[in-house]
Amino acid sequence: FALPSECNTSDLSGRMAIKGECFRCEFTEVTVLSDEVQFSDVSGRRIRCDQVVLSSVSGRRGHFTEGTLCDYSGRQLLIDEIATSDYSGKTTASCELNRSEVSQRRGTPAEFVVCACSGRQLLKDEAAESEVSGLIYDRDLLVASDRSGLLALRDELVVCHKSRRRLLPREAGVSAVSGERFDSELLRMSDFSEALALPEEMKSCVVCGKTGLPNEGFNCAESGDWLGKCHIATCTVTKRKYHPDLCVQSAVSHRWMYKNAARKSFRSGEWLHPDEATFCHWNGRFLRTEDTLTCMRTGLTFAGDMIDISGQFKLLVPLMFGEILPVDGSNYLPAFENSHPVIFKRTYKLAFIRRTPKSRTCFFRALIHSRFRIDLYKVAFAARITGDSIEIISPLTRQHEDGTWGTFP
Repeated sequence: FALPSECNTSDLSGRMAIKGECFRCEFTEVTVLSDEVQFSDVSGRRIRCDQVVLSSVSGRRGHFTEGTLCDYSGRQLLIDEIATSDYSGKTTASCELNRSEVSQRRGTPAEFVVCACSGRQLLKDEAAESEVSGLIYDRDLLVASDRSGLLALRDELVVCHKSRRRLLPREAGVSAVSGERFDSELLRMSDFSEALALPEEMKSCVVCGKTGLPNEGFNCAESGDWLGKCHIATCTVTKRKYHPDLCVQSAVSHRWMYKNAARKSFRSGEWLHPDEATFCHWNGRFLRTEDTLTCMRTGLTFAGDMIDISGQFKLLVPLMFGEILPVDGSNYLPAFENSHPVIFKRTYKLAFIRRTPKSRTCFFRALIHSRFRIDLYKVAFAARITGDSIEIISPLTRQHEDGTWGTFP
């Protein structure tokens, strides 16, 4: 027992104890009994027991003013146990923070990533995702695209062959002409396909105005103009490519032909393929093969109505018998004597007929003496005049006394 003057009353419980068993809370300055006080593990100061907090990490004690809550989990911590994340700025237990292997900055495990190249632990703001591979890398290893600013490893970027800018692969395309990579903004799609190329690598069709790759068209063999494949005409004679306006179609087979390689019937005016047309040696022009016949005497072809019932060119017999007036051909005799001296050295007279003065094919009648100049033979043949030269183009035939024809001599 003790006198009241020797006792103090607890401000916390109202209980009394001698003064030696009473203490003052160093945080609130209230009087408490010895069993109502604890010591702070943070500051070492006395704390009234009803204001003590325990760390959920270490179990250590402290006044509630020396405690704080974890910003991540809401757990109770003491102020000497916390640290701030350099990534988020939030507080948590310092023992739960890791250091970046690049900058030594701290953060929680959830705030770290692993560099896919170096394998080092980095804070999230020290790393970034490659736009090419989708992997996470140290920002110092990444390079920004010169076009979009998006990041990727240097080796993942491509270089525009023209501008030399570094680009993501999806920002570039391959020219179908050169095979080089270019910024896709510089490339143009062909109007004839989905192929890409630089505008200066493309050609414009003179027919439709569309642009395409050089191999999507051809140059006209005559004008040199470029045309898309859908507008080009292939000559079935020369196998070359032409502007359709320079070509015609066969009236027989409907095959396309370059106009200068085609044949035109002088009778019907229709266009014909060379293998559908035959040359008339009298008119000097072409017509359908089925409308021609071959002279059995000269072996030359003529329009069918130019062959008589005996199968001969119908002007040949009148020429031989003087029924038509020929032109004197003595000026051609030296040429025949040079090319066929044995045959023409005994020529007595030479005459010919032709359709017009400009016709190249002439039909000759020669009067040739026999070896001892006893007989005089009528010899017929055809020749072609080209400039200053003349060429015999048919057999030399003569008429016998019985009216039959035979080879001369």
